[in-house]
Amino acid sequence: PAHYPSAKPGDGRYVDVNNDGVLNADDRTLIGDPNPKFIWGFTNNFRYKNFDLSVLFQGVHDFAIYDDNAHRSLMYHEGRNFLKEVVNRWRSEDNPGDGYHYRLSVDLGEYEKRPSSLWIDQASYIRLKSLTFGYTLPESIAQKMNMQSVRVYFNGSNLFTITNTDVWDPESFRGDASDASARGVMGNIYPASKVFSFGVNVVFLNRCEMNKYIILLFTFLSLACSDQLDLYPETNLTEGNYYNTEEELLLAANDVYRQICRIYDANGIPDLYGERFS
Repeated sequence: PAHYPSAKPGDGRYVDVNNDGVLNADDRTLIGDPNPKFIWGFTNNFRYKNFDLSVLFQGVHDFAIYDDNAHRSLMYHEGRNFLKEVVNRWRSEDNPGDGYHYRLSVDLGEYEKRPSSLWIDQASYIRLKSLTFGYTLPESIAQKMNMQSVRVYFNGSNLFTITNTDVWDPESFRGDASDASARGVMGNIYPASKVFSFGVNVVFLNRCEMNKYIILLFTFLSLACSDQLDLYPETNLTEGNYYNTEEELLLAANDVYRQICRIYDANGIPDLYGERFS
């Protein structure tokens, strides 16, 4: 077989593509296709009594990934650490390793540094992109809180991935997807994050009730940040015209609530501005 001049035992072996007995630039060829053979998605919504569930699955099959992270971490490069799989590397003729990882050296031959099929993964994956699970309170309970409906839910994104490749994330690539030279190149990028969130969907019986809960929410957030009440903004506010205590803040919130209810009282909404909340 053909060898390149600087080859040593334990170095990589390369194909003499044109069969001329010499390894050089004429043996370069196209390897791998980053365009998937098949892409699919599945979404559905399920409902049972007051429970609801929605899911979104995504699948991408049979596409090539150039693992530039492995390319730069399976040999001495930029002073970075090696990947742990190099423990199975070639060490000597008596200890050839797994026959896949070549010897380590700070002075690798020219070809070990070049892109080759060693760094190509033929990948497929299935990912649960989104899952939402919710529960709607019975109407009788919601109305006791002066609400028309209340739904609490949990949402998770990128919850799990089934794949045949060892790259960090088969969905995330370096550069702009519109750049053909970067498409399918896995560099030192962050994988897609798992995201968990909780939320509440509320439909109020009337706008006055909605504003009441909005004020309550902002009051709670303000009191939760009580440490910040001692910090005066860099504006024209002074100690004399700034809320200094929880009592002053509650009085201000009640005054706003009274004004809102006074406006809507003209439209037939019951007079609630005499009621105080805390």
